[in-house]
Amino acid sequence: MRASGHCIRITDSSRPRCACWWITWPSACRLLTPYCLLPVDKYCQRGETPGCFAVSCRHCRRPVAGRRSACKAHMMLTRQIPREEIKTMPLFPALTPDQVCMLDNPQALAAALPDLLAAPLLGFDTESKPTFRKGEESDGPHLIQLADSQRAWLVPVVKGVLPDEIKALLADPAHPLVGFDLVSDRALLKSRLGVECGGLIDLGNLLPSEDARITVGAVQAVARLFGQYFRKSKKLSTTNWSRLPLSPAQQAYAGNDAWVALRVYQELQARGLLPERAA
Repeated sequence: MRASGHCIRITDSSRPRCACWWITWPSACRLLTPYCLLPVDKYCQRGETPGCFAVSCRHCRRPVAGRRSACKAHMMLTRQIPREEIKTMPLFPALTPDQVCMLDNPQALAAALPDLLAAPLLGFDTESKPTFRKGEESDGPHLIQLADSQRAWLVPVVKGVLPDEIKALLADPAHPLVGFDLVSDRALLKSRLGVECGGLIDLGNLLPSEDARITVGAVQAVARLFGQYFRKSKKLSTTNWSRLPLSPAQQAYAGNDAWVALRVYQELQARGLLPERAA
């Protein structure tokens, strides 16, 4: 008896077959190493020489050969890049403050609504006033961020009130929203504002990683896809988002959080790296 592949599954060496044969069995681990483990003078049952058995990438199903279990594109995409290395990369060209619009009055909202409704997909995020005491609960969200390919819009939530037009947009599954790590955003929108988002796409579920315990965020995603550094200010992230008016720096930070999610999704789509369910 001997072990076969990554999963240490035991194979019966008394049978005239090799490890390649076992990958066709339903019970075989999907990470089974795709090469023969028999001596080199024997041949695979598929008529191939040891080492040339081809399988498909476990992420996108593209054919791969040899020892790899992922295609080259996904091998590059799954690598966890150290923070120190990311900081040496060229800066990611983010939105400027004049590309971010505050929808803090009915006139601004009415002017932006046609563009928001016309967008086939919107980048999405929320911001809440941070909590610093143990057991303290957030009363956010205090800001809703939406973005298309060219600009971003910020909608303040004042005294727990969100405009009906934005509520309808968020709840409509015909207007999908894409963002990073949206579990808490979805929960707060439902519990605090009574909004059930209809078409959320969480990039954290679409971007694979070497370590399944790691959730890929915006900085890591931009580094992997573009080879650039998406700089996020820790100081700005912990500002009081409920206090208006927001500074130009706060507006740019919030707008780019939504916009970068859309850019990452568009790049994944352009490279054909999205799962079919999210394409």
